[in-house]
Amino acid sequence: MKNHSILDLFLIPNPMKKIAFSLVAAILFSSTVFANVIVPSDDFSDVAASAPYYKAVQYLREKGVLNGYIDSTFRPEAAVNRAEFLKIALEVADISFSEMRNCYEDVQDEWFAVYVCTAAELRLVNGYSDGYFRPEKNINFAEASKIIVNAMKISVEKDKNDEWYKPFVTLLEGKRAIPVSVRSLEHAVTRAEMAEMMWRLLTREEKLESANYKFLKMATLSPYEIRQRPAKIL
Repeated sequence: MKNHSILDLFLIPNPMKKIAFSLVAAILFSSTVFANVIVPSDDFSDVAASAPYYKAVQYLREKGVLNGYIDSTFRPEAAVNRAEFLKIALEVADISFSEMRNCYEDVQDEWFAVYVCTAAELRLVNGYSDGYFRPEKNINFAEASKIIVNAMKISVEKDKNDEWYKPFVTLLEGKRAIPVSVRSLEHAVTRAEMAEMMWRLLTREEKLESANYKFLKMATLSPYEIRQRPAKIL
């Protein structure tokens, strides 16, 4: 039997050519889109038992708030966007969702609207001054620290002279809940780090090594800022 290639499509008579190309396009579209669908999984092929975040991922998976992809991977090193992190944080905190929608210019009736609008209604998050939330933007550690602390309703001591993120980061530091892989306040949080932060808070794994506010602050500042403000940082 002769083996056919996609190039043979160009030899198909015109009446059938559109149908053939439509079938090929549908196959390519399906393999591209559905490869990224997140689904429940009993185990993840890319999370080894020796990984530092293994216990965290397994714990949240068993609680039913953490899913993998259709290819059975978890993709621990993938960055998390603002909508994704907020969804997991609210589910971990067991917060009931409101029916509110259309809470930001870019949050209308998408899958994440219920999470973002619930958080906005509870004043757990703020949008930007232009009325947008930017759900697709990768979340940085400073933002993530505020969301998870607020979602879990952990009280923090605030000083009006401090940066807005300091009380949240220092609280996580005190609970040993900052993975050492987090290298600055602007660090883009990964899926593994998200799981580890939440697991440490939920299970109070306070004997683990943790990053600290001073290190993260210093790593975030420019060399000029470090020269100008070392006393305030330390």
